[in-house]
Amino acid sequence: MLASFLQLGFLSWAFYASQPYLLDLLESDAVWVVGVVAAAIALSTIVGNQVVSVASQRCGRRTTLLLIAGAVQTGAAIVLGVAGSFWIALPALLLVTAGLGVTSPVRQAYLHQLVPSEQRATVVSFDSMVSGAGGVGAQVGLGALGEARSVASAFVVGGLATAGAIPLFAAVRRIGGRADEIAGSRGGVESSCPHGLPAVATVDAVAIDELEPAIAARA
Repeated sequence: MLASFLQLGFLSWAFYASQPYLLDLLESDAVWVVGVVAAAIALSTIVGNQVVSVASQRCGRRTTLLLIAGAVQTGAAIVLGVAGSFWIALPALLLVTAGLGVTSPVRQAYLHQLVPSEQRATVVSFDSMVSGAGGVGAQVGLGALGEARSVASAFVVGGLATAGAIPLFAAVRRIGGRADEIAGSRGGVESSCPHGLPAVATVDAVAIDELEPAIAARA
């Protein structure tokens, strides 16, 4: 959750700040460029999702994906800030957002596997609140820094802040356990669980023949 506070907090600011920033680097006021960039960001997150599907076939632990994607996001965010060229900054931005396509579903799958079904809705809601709080803080803080210094410097500072997620993921890795394993089962139904929710949406499966007596009793 603390990692999402840092990563999603930065990204909530970076998505909006990157659009005028890239136009300035391009030395253009062509609004259509912003539309193309937004579309490219959406595609990059999809690519990140597909990377998870491919990497999960060769990687046994979710934290491995989180650590690699977190390091790539941090490095790309810093490059985005120091780049003096649109053609360097744009790929760096897309690497950042592709990293989001990796970390978000893997982290959600980890939480869904870790937390018992009775507390899952509460924990997931709290996780969303923590991420939202990071977005509020980042937009205020980095926005103020961008106005006082420059948007480029805010990207560098924000990128450095996301580096704090790496030791947090490393701490989760040391915990280990089934939730960190990409291949597993839930409710007796096998699922590779590479990203997103497991095949049964992590709701404990109950066989139909076990439910029929309870339904009959209620009737």
